[in-house]
Amino acid sequence: MTGDSSPPAKRKEIIVLDYDPAWPTQFEEIKDKLGSLLDGMVADIAHIGSTAVPDLCAKPKIDVDVVLKSEEVIPQGIEKLKLAGYSYHGNKYDDGMWAFTKGKGSFGERVYLCAPGTPTHQKRLFFRDHLRAHPEDAATYGELKQRLASKTDNDWDYYTGNKGPFVASIVRKSAARHIQAVKSHKIRIALDILNDLPQWSDIQASVAVYVQESDAYPMFACFAPDETAIGFLSLKSTSERSFEVHLMGVRACWHRMGIGQALIEAARNHVASKGARYLKVNTLAASLIGPNDDFNKELIGRLAIDI
Repeated sequence: MTGDSSPPAKRKEIIVLDYDPAWPTQFEEIKDKLGSLLDGMVADIAHIGSTAVPDLCAKPKIDVDVVLKSEEVIPQGIEKLKLAGYSYHGNKYDDGMWAFTKGKGSFGERVYLCAPGTPTHQKRLFFRDHLRAHPEDAATYGELKQRLASKTDNDWDYYTGNKGPFVASIVRKSAARHIQAVKSHKIRIALDILNDLPQWSDIQASVAVYVQESDAYPMFACFAPDETAIGFLSLKSTSERSFEVHLMGVRACWHRMGIGQALIEAARNHVASKGARYLKVNTLAASLIGPNDDFNKELIGRLAIDI
């Protein structure tokens, strides 16, 4: 008889435990160890993932994001962690997060190295901070994880993939709550974000005029946890009853996160507070327009403001 008759490899068990008050202490110990291993290279060490949220069930593996001082020192950091006995898993999702583990299965440490401002790290902070502040959402997430763990037959792809929509919804919700009025540095914010958008490169001269004008107009911006602006919108009053979106942009790596819609909503609220009834939007992005907005989405239109 020919062929490979060896049994299939056994899947690692997915273990989800009730919250352990010892997890924050374990993180602090790991933080001190990593700080010593990466001495002089670290900007911040953050406890992320479910073990960082009080009362949330979790796999008993402490997740840690290590933000290094620059992208240039990441190769050096990788080698230091390898020498310290961490298993290296690379930049699996090509998102600037270099992964390591220590321990077995669901137990131990999972450490990521990244550069300042890495979007995946910022999204993890959005998620963690929201769950810490909203126990009802944390409880819903815990129920989802326990349900998935009980029915996956240790299929990690199924377990992780089916958490994705919930995680994305919380990041969107958290990002929307980080929109605020901008009082200073408006030009710098607009330039930084628009320079991140390659589609503007061929019309920089025209955009530059709008950027300079935006300094005189009301502006709203969405800020990441590290206080970097990731999206902005400026408004121009065109009459007592109408405003228009003067200039708007969202960093490319934050597209499809609902930030544009949240900025439009902030603009609606501002317009309503001024007693106006219409917000004029020059856009081809139908995703920015609500389902009840009655105008041709491919042309200039006016959004009715509920007041």
